[in-house]
Amino acid sequence: MQKLLFWVDSNLIQLFIAKIMKEQNQFELHAIFDHDSLDKTLYNQDTIFKNKWFFWDYVKKDYKPDLKYLKKFEEKYKIDLWRIIIPERVFFNNYYHKFSKTEILGIIEQECKFFEKLLDQVNPDFLIMRMYDLHRLVLLKDMCIARGINVLMIQNTRVAKRVIISSSGTKFDNIEGNVNISSNTNFKQSVEFFKNNNKSLQFKKVKGGGIDSSLLIKIKSIIIFFLDVFDKNYTKSYDHYGMSLGKILIFRIKKIFQSKFRKRFLDSHSFIPQNITEKFIYFPLHVQPERTIDVDADFYQDQISLVEKIAKSMPIEYLLYVKENPNMRFRNWRKIEEYKRILNLPNVRLVHYLANPLDLISKSSLVITIAGSAGQEAALYEKPSIVFSDVNYEWLSSVTKIKNLEKLPEEIKKSLNTNVEKQELEKLYEFYKLNTFEFDSTDLDNKILDRFHNEGYLPKDNILVKELDLFLEENRQIFVQLTEEYVKKIIWWNKK
Repeated sequence: MQKLLFWVDSNLIQLFIAKIMKEQNQFELHAIFDHDSLDKTLYNQDTIFKNKWFFWDYVKKDYKPDLKYLKKFEEKYKIDLWRIIIPERVFFNNYYHKFSKTEILGIIEQECKFFEKLLDQVNPDFLIMRMYDLHRLVLLKDMCIARGINVLMIQNTRVAKRVIISSSGTKFDNIEGNVNISSNTNFKQSVEFFKNNNKSLQFKKVKGGGIDSSLLIKIKSIIIFFLDVFDKNYTKSYDHYGMSLGKILIFRIKKIFQSKFRKRFLDSHSFIPQNITEKFIYFPLHVQPERTIDVDADFYQDQISLVEKIAKSMPIEYLLYVKENPNMRFRNWRKIEEYKRILNLPNVRLVHYLANPLDLISKSSLVITIAGSAGQEAALYEKPSIVFSDVNYEWLSSVTKIKNLEKLPEEIKKSLNTNVEKQELEKLYEFYKLNTFEFDSTDLDNKILDRFHNEGYLPKDNILVKELDLFLEENRQIFVQLTEEYVKKIIWWNKK
């Protein structure tokens, strides 16, 4: 019987999948629970897993790191720890606590030792986890890969309501093999499929941590937050170091005013293009902080700096249209200073976040994106594109991946004269049909938020096993489907 190791956090999807697998009795199940605000009683009540570990029991405060151990760890696993550490928003984008180097390395060392001991004990065949964003998830994933343990993560694709279970956050498994698949569709059918299933239509339903809730619900949720958090050992986990009632109140008030001032500046200094006659290159900004930009494209985290480099690299007759992402409202928008840096560039125009991105793509001469869907969408409108990170459509001949920034001027000139091969887009369509399955992940996430979270702010801490069981029965068909897809993927890996 193969061993599966689950990472279970407040998303809870992995827990429900494990429950279905337990019923089928095909695998030996183990779990790491990462849910610092929840009473551990919940996890002690279930009989799903042969072994259970509560992550926060193994990471303590004031731990003095051993650099010799960390050096040996890097050599053993071929992992660059600073590359995992630096993108961590908890460490470097934290209002409540400034982490010292000693604190960070102490945390990392404890995690490394915990994961090593656990993996030695269980020796799992597969790790099942949500798509990584926090450094601890990246660390465990990379350790598993280094030890030959397959990693399975459910991942949204660049097509609405179609997902894939993959070992990578940037590429689909066996992408090379799919490039050579034959196509049974024509270019028009392919274009219609992608346009009619634009993922932005799905993600308009995403709940943003209560941001779209009514004022009354927000106030209620904040009160619950304060009552729940400060009755427990909440601030013992490094995710919440330094939090206090006073700091939280100041932070939230500050963010309210920041968001208003930033949005007001953006609204007054950006424009919605109409009747475009000028030649331009289109660059949509990523939401940030976000996994896609901070973790997967870590050497291009500074988007404004990259805008400046693109502006230096363009032919003289072109403008650069830089569009803000409307979902930056969930991050209280960017600093006004960053918008000013864009506005100060004479060949760059700041586009309003409400402008139609597909209209901009269709009228552009070239699309440049760090790691976004805009490059794939560009192909639909027969426009070339440039990317800076791994993406699952980079094999298209109309897509150029930048590996050396010094060659950016040359690559932009080349790309402006590159045509889209229609046959390749037909193959991309076939690839999606063969390798993805239909599933509305946003809808399921929203259901879990509604049932087990306080308006998206914090997971509830009084969840009972019977509540989980009831939710599973109400949504059994969904979780049975997901489980079947995981089993299919396990079988696929076993045959490789």
